Amino acid sequence: MKNDSNDSIEFFVKAARDRIAYVTKTVEAMGHLAIISTIDRQEGTLRVICDPQASGQVQELLLSLGCQPLA
Repeated sequence: MKNDSNDSIEFFVKAARDRIAYVTKTVEAMGHLAIISTIDRQEGTLRVICDPQASGQVQELLLSLGCQPLA
């Protein structure tokens, strides 16, 4: 997990390829908790940027959606 100078946290997760759109739309629909970008569609690698205070909630949500954290 990386803390940017703009007080945001960046981390990466892996999602099943067929769930990338679902994960992205679900997170964004929940009050725009985070910004999610697809880094590698074939591998299912997603970049997540969020407020440090929402980090725990975002990580829990992503885990519940089947995402796996990447180191």
